[in-house]
Amino acid sequence: MRKIQYLQPLAGLFLLAFAACTGMASAQPDAFPDEDPSWPRTEFSLPDETAGTKGFNTQPARKEDWPFFAALRGTRNGLVTYDCGGTAISSEWVLTAAHCVEGATKNAATGQWERPGSGALQIVLGARDLKTVAPNQVYNATDVRIAPNFTRGGANKVPVNDIAVVKLDRPWNGPVVRLSASSASDVDRFFGPAYFAGFGKTDMRQKEPERYNSAEGPFAAYTDILGNAMIPTRSPKACSTDYQVDSYDSTSMICAGYDTGIIDSCQGDSGGPLIARDFAGRVYQIGIVSFGESCGVRGKPAVYTRVSGFKDFVQSVVPEAVFVDAKPEKTVYMTKAGLENLIRTLKPADGKVSVRINEGGSEFRSGERVRIFIDPSVKGRLWVFDLDPSGAVSCLFPCNAGEVDTALVEPQQSVVLPPGGVSISISPPTVPGDSTLAAFVLPERMALIGDTLPDLSRTKGPIRTVWQSYSDIMVFEVRDAMSDAPTSDPYANTGMGLLTYSVSE
Repeated sequence: MRKIQYLQPLAGLFLLAFAACTGMASAQPDAFPDEDPSWPRTEFSLPDETAGTKGFNTQPARKEDWPFFAALRGTRNGLVTYDCGGTAISSEWVLTAAHCVEGATKNAATGQWERPGSGALQIVLGARDLKTVAPNQVYNATDVRIAPNFTRGGANKVPVNDIAVVKLDRPWNGPVVRLSASSASDVDRFFGPAYFAGFGKTDMRQKEPERYNSAEGPFAAYTDILGNAMIPTRSPKACSTDYQVDSYDSTSMICAGYDTGIIDSCQGDSGGPLIARDFAGRVYQIGIVSFGESCGVRGKPAVYTRVSGFKDFVQSVVPEAVFVDAKPEKTVYMTKAGLENLIRTLKPADGKVSVRINEGGSEFRSGERVRIFIDPSVKGRLWVFDLDPSGAVSCLFPCNAGEVDTALVEPQQSVVLPPGGVSISISPPTVPGDSTLAAFVLPERMALIGDTLPDLSRTKGPIRTVWQSYSDIMVFEVRDAMSDAPTSDPYANTGMGLLTYSVSE
């Protein structure tokens, strides 16, 4: 795809950036897995010593951020039990994972669709707190369509082509989610930020769903409050080589998560959405929670069904579903607190990256033409930020998928911003004072997507930090990545360089 060149305003700088712009299924497949096929997110367990905590750093979601979220439920041992998620994609249909409705069949007497072990399939729409679910939010399933090529694959019989749609017994009048139309919109080429939500496990020690009470009566769920979080997507190459995802297919799967596993979807989140935002701040769904090796395990990102890979299947059943060729948002959202936290963490590595503007000056006048020169002494992925006197942080490099190929650096490999012999016009910040250029070299697999969670509304909203210590996740990731360095030099695989400069009228 042709690169589009545009001017990106920064704190004190203007830097050139680049941006890319069926028939009914039943009892499918024939052989069910050992576990109940309609139970939450498919997982295959690891030894206890490798198990992590999944969903540990999710946060309670705002209802307005996920108005299209659907919760799937059935009845187990006489108790209404929530076990999967989904999304409304039209007034009549909900999108979910195939393994959430695996083996579903139509009851000839009632006309309702039922799942093995959990009876009639119901869908709850518009609920953030399951204790407050009202009868008008509950829908019965009157049709279930599973992707015709859904199967189980690999040594662990993981779900492959894990997508299905469920028809509601009456129209849903609330919002529906837009769907990604192509891999170009899927943000997984380069650590694109993605967001998931669900009522799944928040602690791996939790063996069974908890029991709650509501006006409807008692019910069971892993948690009663909808949780959400931001995670980085991983490139198809990383999914197949670095992480060796079981049965991974880049046309039908996306893997996403921090390398440490500190934030992750889990059992009970199955079928729920993985969404991204475009440059206008509008959300669209790129994935469906599918499977993973336990939850929150280091180096084992979760796997999501790639929605864009099943456009034909979805439209064959739900022609009114909206697919969009979206231009993904920028990769990094960083706050002043997050950047300063990162600088403090890497203080012993300061000086391992050389940063200068032009020939080394630190005082400039408005309109002066400048270039930034960066010389690392360590190998890894280069990240560059600008902090202005008002506290605003701007991503300088790499800020989008178009820069992925040039982000990896070797020792003594000079990087010039902007590339191609172009200089940039510098301007004063809105608040008088000094600005700071911060350059980091971090291990290749570390995803530095930032420390904020934006409002996930259908129109662009202000960026907000939903967890006061969210930037701690970044620090945790850095320290974990540093653990791969020799004990004699814990900063062997990291580097940092700082430059303070000023711009006058």
